Amino acid sequence: MEPGPARARRLRPAGRTGPRGPGSYSLIALARTLLARGGSGRLHIVTRGAQPVLPDEPVEPLGAPAWGVGRVLRHQELTDHPGKLIDLDPERRPGPEGAMAEAEALLREALADDEQEIALRAGVRRTSRLRPAEGLTRPLPPRLRADGSYLVTGAFGALGRLLCRTLVRRGARRIVLMGRTPVPAREKWSSTDPATAEGRAVALLRELEALGAQAVPAPLDITDEDALTGWLDGHRRAGHPPVRGVFHLAGQVRDTLVTDLDRPAFDAVHDPKTIGAHLLHRHLRDEPLDHFVLFASVASLLTTAGQTNYAAGNAFLDALAHHRRAQGLPALSLDWGPWATGMIEELGLVDHYLHSRGMSSLAPDAGMAVLERVLGQDHAQLVIATVVDWPTFLAWYPSPPPLVTALAAAAAPPPDTDRGSGFLDTFRTADDEERRSLVAERFAALSAAVLRTGTDRIDPAEGLGQLGLDSLLAMELRARIHAELGVALPVVALLSGTPAGELAAQLHDGLLELASAEDTDATDRSVTLHDDPARYPLTQNQKALWFLKHLNPDGYAYNIGGAVEVNVALEPDLMFEAVRRLIARHPALRTNFLLEDGQAVQRVSEDVVPDLALHDVQGEEWETIHATIVAEYRKPYDLAHDPLVRFRLFKRGHDRWIIMKAVHHIVSDAISTFTFIEELFQVYEALRQGQEPQLPAVEASYLDFLNQQNVFLAGREAAGMLDYWRSHLPAEVPLLDLPTDKPRPAVQTHNGASEFFALDAGLSARVHALARAHHVTRSWCCSAPTTCCSTATRARTTSSSAPR
Repeated sequence: MEPGPARARRLRPAGRTGPRGPGSYSLIALARTLLARGGSGRLHIVTRGAQPVLPDEPVEPLGAPAWGVGRVLRHQELTDHPGKLIDLDPERRPGPEGAMAEAEALLREALADDEQEIALRAGVRRTSRLRPAEGLTRPLPPRLRADGSYLVTGAFGALGRLLCRTLVRRGARRIVLMGRTPVPAREKWSSTDPATAEGRAVALLRELEALGAQAVPAPLDITDEDALTGWLDGHRRAGHPPVRGVFHLAGQVRDTLVTDLDRPAFDAVHDPKTIGAHLLHRHLRDEPLDHFVLFASVASLLTTAGQTNYAAGNAFLDALAHHRRAQGLPALSLDWGPWATGMIEELGLVDHYLHSRGMSSLAPDAGMAVLERVLGQDHAQLVIATVVDWPTFLAWYPSPPPLVTALAAAAAPPPDTDRGSGFLDTFRTADDEERRSLVAERFAALSAAVLRTGTDRIDPAEGLGQLGLDSLLAMELRARIHAELGVALPVVALLSGTPAGELAAQLHDGLLELASAEDTDATDRSVTLHDDPARYPLTQNQKALWFLKHLNPDGYAYNIGGAVEVNVALEPDLMFEAVRRLIARHPALRTNFLLEDGQAVQRVSEDVVPDLALHDVQGEEWETIHATIVAEYRKPYDLAHDPLVRFRLFKRGHDRWIIMKAVHHIVSDAISTFTFIEELFQVYEALRQGQEPQLPAVEASYLDFLNQQNVFLAGREAAGMLDYWRSHLPAEVPLLDLPTDKPRPAVQTHNGASEFFALDAGLSARVHALARAHHVTRSWCCSAPTTCCSTATRARTTSSSAPR
């Protein structure tokens, strides 16, 4: 191991000795020795299966901390020994031949200088790069269960408090706050000093209770396995709601260079993250978890001197998330950049990160919004950090890390000329004076929004610095203008004191150039038309229903259909055959909705197994039959896998039957249901008479409607409608807080109550006549009076319309 020409390269295996073994700290001792000896030898660190490389590949998280330490050493603290990080294939080739092949591969890596991080899999070399996340679904607010417990470690820290409030606001009703902060008994709360850690803990508990949650303090050290298992045993014995979500935030930062880093200082930072996460993973495997979220840090990937301990712990969290996902368990590791709260805010480091590191710090509300955006996404690991100044960021390293070189190169993409097209269309049709007025007004509105002031304070003769515009706000204003109007104003112009009138003139010139570069004929816009009848996107209507279904998967508010009793002798087999033929006739009834590459698509199956059932309810009381019908009707649909039409026959007697048909609204509406029933009886009657059913050909499909909708939305008429409503509706929709005659629940279900009633023959005939006279459906005639009544009477809410 002596440095020198013949032994200038070292291969250091990172052993897997468990979270409490010597593990990655042995690299600290080695680095200290190399620094003391001097020289220029290289330190190569080798692990096996410690990095996620291939989909569903098993990952060994105990080796991952070596990668966090290794990155800090290579880029910050041991730059004279720039070796590689190498991860061997977890599938070891057996026998001497396999060992020889691995040794040869390692030697080749030690002699090559092309990459810094390498994974070897089945003879193929792979390297690591950060890239924008792919496959993210549309934003959906997280849905947390009121009947579960949500465990938060580090709950009494700045981020923990923020997270607990967010969880409660998103439906959690039992929060377990785990941390080392002692919590006084409730009778002592009033006498606790609010300026102390205990006082802040009491304040948080009171706040959560005021929000409607049960706040359960669990004051223990997450690295103490006996304490953790003891608490879990008590929780289970008491019959409390099962743990549905784990959010591991426990940790601390104690920056120390390797020359001064002893084992206690290393463990103080490393253990809460590594051992804590390991124990939670091990002892909650059998809980019905929906979420297992690890608050990690970008420091494990993009390093800072003095943070080997911190990088090691966060690298473990990343690998543990992949390890759990490979085992079919929920997990998400979030590698956060700096937050503008907690220690960073208290120490005044927000400006440091911005000006010295080129990174913006995440505001608390924005950070929680990001968490809600990514929670439940089909990813094991996501990096959430914003680099606003890549040259400053890269200057932190002796040489740019290959991990981010592609991102840095793409940091200045061309303007997105499709954005702001509504404003651009208005801009095109205006004369020069109107154009300048439009741009001045829009620039003043955007500037006022960023500066949190009124538009009347935007003086065309003064610079925005007079109103408090700093570099961070300038970046925000530039981003808003670029996102909405497609023109990127130079930040230096915003910050140099240029009068607002001149800035608006620059924006005008940019818009003029943008408008002249585009085709002004809206009919020539590119329209995406789809021709695959077995797979195509959702219409705008379906997207709304898909969103609502995922917002409340167990809800039945959009199960539509009905049940009717007929006094006739039915032949069930023929009725079921008629249903099968209609399902084969109408593609919508053979459709499912899946996520592909982060987008919802509908797939039409050629053959399906219909959801048909016969219930013999002869002799049963009507209340029992009614309850069965309601239960069948309200059963939730899995849009991706279930048949979305449900047909039931209830036999009350030889010549007394109830026919029930239910369908999810995403594939049918009221008029489609009436069509289905009419065709059903035509087909059934033909089959009963031994004839082949004769129905008119289906003239159009839902795919035709999708294409028609896309053509309309790409046209000038749709753009004009959008501009109209943008100009007439407020930027923020005010909350409509209607009074009700009963309290609303803390967790909304999106399900309305049902009220059953019957129309006599005369009234039914008049409803039919009214519908025919006005060319509308019968359901519209029945719902229109309800709409009028709900508009006229704000002071009262009936059970048929109040969500519960």
